[in-house]
Order: sequence, then C-alpha cells, then structure tokens
Amino acid sequence: MKLKCLMFLSLLLPASEVTADVSGGKDVSDSSPRSCQQEDVRQELAVKCQDSTFQITVRTNPSTGFDWYFINYSPEQIQPLDAQYRSVYDDPEIVGAPSTGIYTSKVLKTGTVSFDFCYMRNWEGGEVSRCYRFELISDEAMNITGYTLKPLEKADIRQKK
Repeated sequence: MKLKCLMFLSLLLPASEVTADVSGGKDVSDSSPRSCQQEDVRQELAVKCQDSTFQITVRTNPSTGFDWYFINYSPEQIQPLDAQYRSVYDDPEIVGAPSTGIYTSKVLKTGTVSFDFCYMRNWEGGEVSRCYRFELISDEAMNITGYTLKPLEKADIRQKK
C-alpha cells in the first residue's frame, strides 16, 4: 500500500518538487511571511507548496526514536498524506544512518491554518528535541498562497491531548 501511495504521489508532484537541499540557506528564525512561488530552503528545512499540497523536507534519523510529527493541528484543516525517507549516503542499507524526510500534507480549509511540526519521540513521554510553528494561508480555492514559520522554545510547546 505504501508503495502505491508513493507511486501515486510521484505522478502528482514533479520530481523537482520532491527534492530539496536542506544543508543551508536562510536563517529559520526569520518568521516573516513567505510566498509559495518558489522553494524556501532554510537552515534546517525546506518548504515547497503546490496548489493545496505542501511538503516539508528535513533531516531526520528515525532509528534514534526521534522523528518529525505534526502536532497541535485539526484533522479538518490539514491532512498528512505521506512520509518518505531517503538515505543521505549512497548506500541506503547503512543501519542507523541519518536520512532526509519528505513530509507531504494537504490543506483542507481556506484562510489561515496553523500547526506545530516537531522532532520528537512519540513515546516515553513525548520528548521534544525541536519544534516549528507553521501558519499556512490559502485562498478560496484552497491554494496555499503563503506561510509563516518560527522556531518554538520548549516552554512554548503544548501538545493537545
């Protein structure tokens, strides 16, 4: 089923929209509004929007127990679609190697939608390593027209139960 989903998404999104350089770029602490007209590569992550779909590309290492999760969001507003992982090394069989995670989701509501995207353990008390607050802005046709992004301090992260 996952392979079918990956194949389906590869048909919907051009290859240039699925790949991103997450090694450098702008300072992520700048939380000014961003346009979805071009890929936004920040210090740690890259964001790409197309119509009502958005992708966040970021380094991850799920073998440590940490992974990126959408938290503090409404399922009536955002629908996570897929998560893909690509090894940062030529040999994808290296156990415990870091990878690039590509998280694809869709906006289901017009206007402003917010969520937190956190690198955390989803078990053992939900230890959070780092977290970003996103606000996506979409028009009447639910096309994402812009977004803001800001890093959160651990004290500001409150998970909805």
